[in-house]
This record gives sequence, structure tokens and C-alpha cells, in this order.
Amino acid sequence: MQVKDTLKIQLDANHMLVNKNLSGITHQESLTFPQEVSNPMNWILGHLIFSRNLLLQIFGEKPLWKNFKVYDRGFNAKDTKDGFLDFEELKSLFNESQNRLMPLLEKFDNLTEKGQEDATFLVLHEIYHCGQLGYMRRLLGKEGVIK
Repeated sequence: MQVKDTLKIQLDANHMLVNKNLSGITHQESLTFPQEVSNPMNWILGHLIFSRNLLLQIFGEKPLWKNFKVYDRGFNAKDTKDGFLDFEELKSLFNESQNRLMPLLEKFDNLTEKGQEDATFLVLHEIYHCGQLGYMRRLLGKEGVIK
């Protein structure tokens, strides 16, 4: 199996996990800071899209959005209340990113070594945040969806 095939499997699994964990979550719930210390689901999903934008750019594609630094790494989500996008819009952007990324993985072997390393890291980074969404769901009092 080639690296691009593994990345496809991981992105497909992440896509499924994210959508399952976000089911039934309202926009208002997505803005909840669990235990007052963790970033809300809205930020985590926006951050995943922010990272997927980086992945799109590695493949020479245009990002889904520009100038949404509120979802960038290191941004303290508690510093904003009005900067978050609507949760349904974020879900739609996440699904659009999936549709755009999957065919691009066919070009993985054409990337520079640095591009391949960066792409691989971003998918690994996404896996970490997918797990956070599962915990966040439970902290919001919702039943777990991964059985």
C-alpha cells in the first residue's frame, strides 16, 4: 500500500468520525467551552478546516476561505465571541474540503519531500482533533456515537 492510499483511508475515516460526532450538535452548543478550559467544538471544526486549507495549498489549490485567523493554531478561542462562523456553515465547508482533497491525493507522489512530510503531518494532526470532538460531544452531555 502506498502512502497516498493510507492518507485516503485516514481522511475518509476522519470525515466519517467528524460527521458522526457533530450530529445533533447545535450552533449554540458548538460555542460551549467545556469545563471552561477546552476550546469549543466550533473552534475545533474550524481549526480542522483551517488545516485542510493548508493541505489544499500544499497541492497548489486555493483554500476554502481566507483570513479566518480565529481558527489558527495558537489562537485563544476565549479571546473572541463574535468571530466564530455558523456551525452549519463550518460543517458544509468541512464536507467540501473532503470532496476537494480526495482526488488531490492522486498527486501525492508528485509533491516534494517536504510537501509529502507536511501533508502526512496534517492528516496525523487531524486525527488528534477528531478524538477531541468525541470527548467534547460527551462533555456536552450527548451520547457517544462511535461504538
